[in-house]
Amino acid sequence: MKILHITPAYHPAIQWGGPVVSVRILAKEQKKLGHSVEVYTTTLGLSSRKTQSVEVDGLTVHYFDFFTIKRWFVSFPLLRALWKNRDTFDVFDIHLVWDPVCWMSGLILAMTGKKIVISPHGTVEKTLIDRRSKNLKLFVYYVFLRPMFKRVAGFRFTAPDERDKFFQFTGLEAVHQAVVINPFKRELFESPAQSEEFDELGLEHRRYFLCLSRVNWKKRLEIFIDAFSLFVKRYPEHKLVIAGATDEEYGYFLKKRAEEAWIFDHCVFVFRPIPGDSPLKVALFQNAYAFVLPSFSENFGFVAVEALASGTPLIVSDGVAIKDLITKYGAGCVFKGSNLDDREAGNNLLQEMEKVVVPRHREKMIANGKLLVKAEFDNARIAQQVIDLYQGN
Repeated sequence: MKILHITPAYHPAIQWGGPVVSVRILAKEQKKLGHSVEVYTTTLGLSSRKTQSVEVDGLTVHYFDFFTIKRWFVSFPLLRALWKNRDTFDVFDIHLVWDPVCWMSGLILAMTGKKIVISPHGTVEKTLIDRRSKNLKLFVYYVFLRPMFKRVAGFRFTAPDERDKFFQFTGLEAVHQAVVINPFKRELFESPAQSEEFDELGLEHRRYFLCLSRVNWKKRLEIFIDAFSLFVKRYPEHKLVIAGATDEEYGYFLKKRAEEAWIFDHCVFVFRPIPGDSPLKVALFQNAYAFVLPSFSENFGFVAVEALASGTPLIVSDGVAIKDLITKYGAGCVFKGSNLDDREAGNNLLQEMEKVVVPRHREKMIANGKLLVKAEFDNARIAQQVIDLYQGN
């Protein structure tokens, strides 16, 4: 089978979040299964904006020049290449939907009757649409996305919760779809890491609560700060660490929140991109007392799986889709918060943070987390499940 993945960003643009990592692993695994796999993406993350084709992990990645509108990616060189080569591939897997790179590609392919699979990665749900650029997104949805959705061969979701929210918003019926979790490179996080950058942060006592992710409003880290400000009164030896790429406005907001809560000296902010395979990232996970992801919504929660593989207890909100697996295995704590105000959500988070302090609870979470990762994340099996979705309609 000849497969083309279309995505707004790809390796090495790790600052763009989990899909960059998961799409790369999926493409590699599909290649190992004997399929012909290529990627169309933008030059985000490269030193040059020049359109170019490069061998990455043994497959061809085509990087195209682009520009942005309201942080959305537009690439006419990509669209021209797609039109020219539309008969070269058997299936087109489009990752994410709001960027014009995605829906313009989808419309071109739909008009010519090509086989398209959409992987929304949790971006199509009412809560997120209502909170940011609502009117623009509704316009794009009804004018461009909905007509395209009606013509695609199938949808791939990474969790039942993501699937349910998608169909609740779209109202689509009788469509070919499958829930297939994201692949994951667990070996990296299971091996002990050494990092000079980590040593320089002064966290060797390992008494810190960590959130390492793409730092933006969706992560709702203000309630993490609020909960920690109460927690640290009882457990003053602990620290809070927030790491990852962020925009200046939200980063300033979080620091200001910590100052107003009188806990700034207990906080470490590492606001910069941290590569997915860097020793610093692995060391931060492996040495953390617990990992916290209080997001409004996460289609999967890739960083949560990295924490589990690192042997770190997990606390997530009920808006993080991987909560179902966490509950099934008893691999961490899930608190109610996605539909609550900051005060109530923060109090619920605080209660779970206090549970992690109890040694028997913490040790059980660590053991169950490793069991979850081992049982659920077989990358070859995951890649084959996606192939089965391609072939099923």
